[in-house]
Amino acid sequence: MRIILLLATTMIAINIAAQNRNLQPEYSLKDKNIKGKIALIKETQYRVVNNDTVVFKTTDYYYDAKGMLTKTDDSQLSTTEYWYDTLGRITETKGFSNEKYTYVQNGPVTINRIKSNYRCQQEDCYYKYEYNPAKQLIAYHIFQDKGAPKEEHLYTYNAKGKVATIKTLYENIALEYNANGDVIKEISSSLKSDEITNTTTYEYRYDATKNWVSRIQFNQFAGSTKQACCVIKREF
Repeated sequence: MRIILLLATTMIAINIAAQNRNLQPEYSLKDKNIKGKIALIKETQYRVVNNDTVVFKTTDYYYDAKGMLTKTDDSQLSTTEYWYDTLGRITETKGFSNEKYTYVQNGPVTINRIKSNYRCQQEDCYYKYEYNPAKQLIAYHIFQDKGAPKEEHLYTYNAKGKVATIKTLYENIALEYNANGDVIKEISSSLKSDEITNTTTYEYRYDATKNWVSRIQFNQFAGSTKQACCVIKREF
């Protein structure tokens, strides 16, 4: 599971922002790097099929005057709408995934309870977030009402305070940045019994206003060569 980055179909689409907003590290790849008040982003994902590039899906992202994501229209899923509290934290989503979020702060630990019809097989989820003295997220753990933790995500940072690596039970992610502090490369290594089974690399391109406008995906399985797979292009 790619997470943050596949949990990211939901989590990143929820407008990942600063830690005091949605409790995620500030490195997002879907709707971060929006330099200005943009009301709509149109995103088209292409795939290579039999040496032909074809449209796989389209997604529209709608934002309010504060730059908060309010709605997504996904050609393969459905329309999803988002609501926030006064701190800018997600409180509810309605659409493909109907979820409600509540937050409890206990010193350096934040507990985010999610009631979901999609995630966690109908049970409530608990996301426990831990921070270092610099208020950087260093770990989060996913629990259900019954049973041991399902997952954990561990973070390290570079000298400029940007997320450098993310480690889960199933994946290691390394991030590279340009001089502006924007992600230019994400290298995801899938793990099985701590052995790398395949590597996916995402490369980002930016426009003159420093918004990322395309993402190219390359796949490499164990013993194979690196191959281009998919491209995402964005219009503002």
